[in-house]
Amino acid sequence: MGFAMLPILRVNNYEGCVLMKIKLIEIINGLLAVTLSSGCSSAGGRLLNKDTIDRCKLLADDAETTMYSRQYGLPMEKAIYISTDKKLTPDEGLREFRQALVISAYKEKQFSTTEERKIAVRDFREQILSGCLDEMRSQK
Repeated sequence: MGFAMLPILRVNNYEGCVLMKIKLIEIINGLLAVTLSSGCSSAGGRLLNKDTIDRCKLLADDAETTMYSRQYGLPMEKAIYISTDKKLTPDEGLREFRQALVISAYKEKQFSTTEERKIAVRDFREQILSGCLDEMRSQK
């Protein structure tokens, strides 16, 4: 599993939750602008198209990788450096989003068993995917 994927976001800290929601909304607004300007909007208003779903999936993949890294012991300092590396991620908005994911993931408990780690990774990923899809639907 590479660093391009990150897991679900279970933020227990209110400030972290607000920061993550703001970053997610900014990223989604950018994605929505690209989708609408390329004529990819859905005719049904609230029905999401494949491009939009795929873009949310990419954010969820980032969340999965981030939580996986956290659960399997990558030091937070290294994760922050990776998330903000301009060579790996040229887009500033995406770097900010990834940095917010790292901060949120590292506020979560690091589990000791493989099963608990898998659940934490899955849950973090699903939370980001769900949040992205909900936000995209509300903006249509």
